[in-house]
Amino acid sequence: MENSNGAGAPDTRPTPEEAAAALRQADSDRTAMERLPVPGWYYPILAGLIAGAMLAQLLPSPFSFAGSLAAAVGVGALARVYVDKVGVLSWLTPRQMWPPVVLILLFLFGALVVDQVYDQQWGWVVGAAANAAVLIVFGALYRRSTGERT
Repeated sequence: MENSNGAGAPDTRPTPEEAAAALRQADSDRTAMERLPVPGWYYPILAGLIAGAMLAQLLPSPFSFAGSLAAAVGVGALARVYVDKVGVLSWLTPRQMWPPVVLILLFLFGALVVDQVYDQQWGWVVGAAANAAVLIVFGALYRRSTGERT
């Protein structure tokens, strides 16, 4: 049913029922976006790239920078492949994202302190392994929470 906007022209605003249906559909779409499937290979590859960036610090300069840059480009390429497979880049909520991010940063800065303060490079190896484990475990838990097989 068309309404009039007072000037005699048809009103194109939705009815309350149509608006409520549109809001329900938007909520349903948002929920579906939160449950987009993550391919099983995504988190192990991401873990390898992050570990590679840390291990690149063991290389002499300028190779360490080049290795870190290559890992960063790899993360971007991985995101692109994910978008091509899924059709959209879904983002985790901050509540989902902060635990692994905090752990990754702690291991990164721990390795940096061990290297810079104590002149010990083994921190990069330990940090790389720890960050890879964090990402693989997080990926498995996240996939399980979305109902996917790990």
